[in-house]
Amino acid sequence: MKRLVLLLLVVMVSCARPLPQVAEAPVPVPPVEPPAVEAVETAKEQVPVPVSEPDLDETTKNSVWVISTDSMEVVKKIPVGKSPSDVAVTSNGFYAAVVNAGDNTASIIEVGTPSVLGTVPVGRTPQSVVISPLSDYIVAANIGDDTLSVINLTSRKVDATIAVSKRPSALAASPEGKYVFVTSATGEVVEKVNLFIRRVTGKAKVGDVPIALAMTKDKEKLFVVNERSNGVSVIDAVDMSRKKKFDIDVGVQPRSAVLGQNDAELFVVNKGDGVLSIIDTEEYKIKKQLKLGISPVSVSFSSGGVAGRIWVADPKNDQVVVIDRQTLNVIKAIPVGDYPVALAAGKDFVLVVNAGEKED
Repeated sequence: MKRLVLLLLVVMVSCARPLPQVAEAPVPVPPVEPPAVEAVETAKEQVPVPVSEPDLDETTKNSVWVISTDSMEVVKKIPVGKSPSDVAVTSNGFYAAVVNAGDNTASIIEVGTPSVLGTVPVGRTPQSVVISPLSDYIVAANIGDDTLSVINLTSRKVDATIAVSKRPSALAASPEGKYVFVTSATGEVVEKVNLFIRRVTGKAKVGDVPIALAMTKDKEKLFVVNERSNGVSVIDAVDMSRKKKFDIDVGVQPRSAVLGQNDAELFVVNKGDGVLSIIDTEEYKIKKQLKLGISPVSVSFSSGGVAGRIWVADPKNDQVVVIDRQTLNVIKAIPVGDYPVALAAGKDFVLVVNAGEKED
């Protein structure tokens, strides 16, 4: 009997325990389709906006043409002010400045676009321009009122006007951005101007009608092209003393000069006899002279190619002549606008200033 009672108790306890829960399998729910929405506004058709390009006849004068140093082709034409006379490029090649002698202005160009960012009024008859490498100052030499206009590249406004000797005609900037050097076409001098204190701090006597300058990157030598005395003077840029007691004779009516690779050579072109002279900047001697058969007025240098290229403006034939430095052979003659008077080379471009008006 006791056994029967115990058996009944065991059965009752086991029935009182909850049964284990079995997870139910999820029931698949069909995805809900988003309600269809009708468009309440149809997209407008994109009509291309016509871009007005300057007339080609107009950009042959009063313009800057951009030549690719790789293809040696004109890739852009930029209208500037009246009778542009000179051009300079920033050391990074991003910007350029052109002085316009006919309307007393300077055009500031963004080379990458390329387009004119702004036009700044300067002194009377600006003849030349330079951009100080580190200070971002654009300096214009105004031959009409014997002044320099110092333009802030960022604000595109004239920060200062500096009085210099009569008829300032050429400029060069020191590499650290503190000084500019300016020639006096009638005074036969080169003046050293401190841009920080805004005045002339040195002067050197040179040849007759100094018309172009070139300065080495080590700040030691300043080469001065003297148009009427047919030579190049060499100046110590630190103390403004003459490096040589005599000038380097280069030929008839030299007009422009540029330093080559590593400042080892100076290239000078003569308008009067069409000669390109290559001068050793250590020995102060002519290494080679090349008869071009043209009347060049401006020369620039680019480091592309094996040994670089020399670019020469030929205004009488409205062209730019490209010369291989290694062989001294003419690679190409590039047709440009009316009366090219100035050149400036960047890393992969050359800017050509087309004045449009012939010299007397």
